[in-house]
Amino acid sequence: KDAIITNHDLYMASPLFRLTGKGKVYLDPAKIDYRVRPRLVKTLAGQGGSTRQKGVVVPLHIYGPFDNIQTKVSMDKKALLDSAAALNDATGHKINGVGGKILDQGFVKTRDEEAAKAKQAAAAKLAAEKKKAADRLAAEKEQARKKAAQKAKDKLKDALKGFKF
Repeated sequence: KDAIITNHDLYMASPLFRLTGKGKVYLDPAKIDYRVRPRLVKTLAGQGGSTRQKGVVVPLHIYGPFDNIQTKVSMDKKALLDSAAALNDATGHKINGVGGKILDQGFVKTRDEEAAKAKQAAAAKLAAEKKKAADRLAAEKEQARKKAAQKAKDKLKDALKGFKF
């Protein structure tokens, strides 16, 4: 469409290397805007290997006209966390110093563990909100019960005003 080639699911695998990417190639005028995430991985499995292999990531942005294509490293938090997790697993040591402070994550093992922590925090918050709502509902029920009992007592007094016991 409109002389634009779009790709959202580039995936290449070879021993010790994975590459994912997405972007566009414009044919008129001829230019490119593409982002790739090459990853060094700790496996000799190639195309038959896991697509979720952790590794050291160096994201690249490839852009510009075909006669002057530019490449820029575009590090982001996800790339840093993925790389930190891979390095932590490979070395068994926490990343310290400036790198550890930049990551602000401590000893990150996997992104799945980070997602699990977030899920647990959300579940705990939801449980606390449910308890608060249940407590509030119980208090409102008790108040309504007391009000109904008082109203019934008052009606009974009015009905029995002329009688002596």
